[in-house]
Amino acid sequence: MTQTTGSHWGMLLLASLIVCSGKLEFEDFKKLLTDLNDGIPPSDQEVKQVMDKADGKDGKVEGALGRMDILYAVGVWYSYVDHQQKQEEVSSCCSIS
Repeated sequence: MTQTTGSHWGMLLLASLIVCSGKLEFEDFKKLLTDLNDGIPPSDQEVKQVMDKADGKDGKVEGALGRMDILYAVGVWYSYVDHQQKQEEVSSCCSIS
C-alpha cells in the first residue's frame, strides 16, 4: 500500500460532499481512501474498520462520517497504512527457510 498526500480528486470529492451533505457515506469514503492510496482500493473490511473507529468523533454515531469524523478517519487510515508497510518490511527481511 502506498499513501499519497497531494490527491486532487479526493480533496475535491471530500470538499463537495461535506458542503452538500455534511457527511460521507461508506462508498464515498471508500473512493476517498482509494484516491489517498494511489488508486488502490481498500477492502470493504478496511473501510468499515476505519469508519467504525472514526464515527462518533463529532458526537453523533450515525453510520456515516461527519466533518470531525472525516478528519480523524483520514489520520486513522494513514496510521493503518504505515503499520501495514512496517509489517511487510519486517516479514520480508526476517523470513526463515
